[in-house]
Amino acid sequence: MGLSFKFDLTKVYDIRTQYVQTKIPLAGYFFNWMGYVVNVAFFALFINKKKWIFAALIAVLQLLLFSATGNKTFLFALPFALALMWLASRKNPLFYIAVGMTATVILGMLSYWIVDDIWISSLFTRRTLLVPAHLAFYYFDFFSSNGPIFLSHSIFRFFLNYPYSLNPPHLIAMVYFNKPETAANNGIVGDAFMNFGFIGLVFWSILLVIILKLVDSCSKGKDIKIGIAVVALSVIALTNSALLTCLLTHG
Repeated sequence: MGLSFKFDLTKVYDIRTQYVQTKIPLAGYFFNWMGYVVNVAFFALFINKKKWIFAALIAVLQLLLFSATGNKTFLFALPFALALMWLASRKNPLFYIAVGMTATVILGMLSYWIVDDIWISSLFTRRTLLVPAHLAFYYFDFFSSNGPIFLSHSIFRFFLNYPYSLNPPHLIAMVYFNKPETAANNGIVGDAFMNFGFIGLVFWSILLVIILKLVDSCSKGKDIKIGIAVVALSVIALTNSALLTCLLTHG
């Protein structure tokens, strides 16, 4: 089965399944590096330098990445980066963030009440705010009863025995949704607790602080708008992906 390009937002999970079935070597690294970091960095740079044609070409490439993988983050990455660049130039960015999030929630509610459509609420409110917290609870519930796995599914798999037949996201999906084919990915909180219990929350927090300090030191003297745009997607990925996964495949 070859890679195909589709743009229907209602069929993103079908697109994602087809993409996974293609089993393109190193695609998880290449596409994620492109979609989360490289394209965003060049887009921010071209926008900042007002090179509109090059920015448009990057936008087309990003759209193709979304259509091939079904990853909704790729679709909204560039508009999100553009919004962050605008926020970085404001005097009170937190105010605009609060207004924007509130408006999004209200828009989703109005869409449901007026036209009986949950698409906006599902795409933004549910997927961004509710699902990560819901899955984090499932990770806590399962691994508090069965014990941590100490990265035996990952970098320590050569030294430790992983006790399950399914990897953690598919394991959680099987136990709580009876859908082992689904990947119930969670972010840094579920990942930390899954691997090391409560102490993992401390370890992962310290490691994240060190990483952010390194990023901060590397961005000194650079345009803050570009720096924020480049880093933001990788930080947001921490709500949906394990810390080590983010470091390896999300930039």
